[in-house]
Amino acid sequence: MLARLNARTLLLAAAGSIAVAVAIALWLQIPDSHTWEFALSVLTGIAIVLATLWLKATILRRIRIGQAATPKSMAILVPWIAVFWILVHLIQLLTIHVVERAGFWNSRLSARQRTLFTEPRLESWQNDAISTLLWFVLPGLLLPLIIETVSSGTLKTAARVYRRWQLWLTVGVATTLGGWLTGKLTTWHPSETVHGELLSAIARLSLLYALLLAIALIALAIISNQLARSATRQD
Repeated sequence: MLARLNARTLLLAAAGSIAVAVAIALWLQIPDSHTWEFALSVLTGIAIVLATLWLKATILRRIRIGQAATPKSMAILVPWIAVFWILVHLIQLLTIHVVERAGFWNSRLSARQRTLFTEPRLESWQNDAISTLLWFVLPGLLLPLIIETVSSGTLKTAARVYRRWQLWLTVGVATTLGGWLTGKLTTWHPSETVHGELLSAIARLSLLYALLLAIALIALAIISNQLARSATRQD
């Protein structure tokens, strides 16, 4: 199942992500008071974007079909990123009037119904529904499509995976575990001194990065395996 998730892919994902982060940090330090500095900033920004696209496309393709990115696969990834960003933004808009909706719905109920459907409970249910859309439904729907199309597959193959329980279990476990680890490691403060807290923060964030990266890659590998099975049965 995880045959293509080898040490080379893990190293590429880890080192590549760190390199991109460092490049962005350095890029932000480039002044733009002169024309040549502005031009350098623009060219460097374009290079970082292209490098990021190559990295993401290569990771997806290596895990799915064992190949590096191509210009076509990088181009295919761009609209998917836009679609993902737009859908995330639309889902987040639902959080704006959670309190107002809860109050309105509660006011439309009878006195007996209000004892069950209280405003705090209605708010909590809305937040749970929004979180489910954002962290379960959206990645479950988009990841197979992104992986398969970037890997020169078909939308039909990706759509067939929606019927597999392994996809939804993988997404659910990955996002739940990732959220739990993030909460635990970011709120854990083992030291009370400034120096100790600084070292602790560096260690905890490094560990969190490694764990989240591992979870993401394993999830991608499992989904890619389901896509491969779907493509084989389709053929």
